[in-house]
Amino acid sequence: MTVESHCLFTIEYAPGKVSPPFEGVCIGGKWNGFENIKISQPVKFSLQQYLRSCGRVRLANSLDELPMDADSQSSLSGAYLTHVVSAGPNPVGLPALPGKQ
Repeated sequence: MTVESHCLFTIEYAPGKVSPPFEGVCIGGKWNGFENIKISQPVKFSLQQYLRSCGRVRLANSLDELPMDADSQSSLSGAYLTHVVSAGPNPVGLPALPGKQ
């Protein structure tokens, strides 16, 4: 069973270039050393806006290909270079996940 927790994460969008933190859900495990994270649709939209502002249009558009799960979230697992900045039941003031303590 995977234990999910809120997190703040960054995404490396070019060598040595890292986004500001975005809100996500750590879903456990890693892919090539990068965290497996799910994001909501509003976060995906914000991330896309940020990436486009950095000239990374193709990377931003690739997020449109991510399927949504039953919770209307998309997984960045297996394809994106993510780094967790803060995680836990309430990292830096984020609300707890529904049904989680």
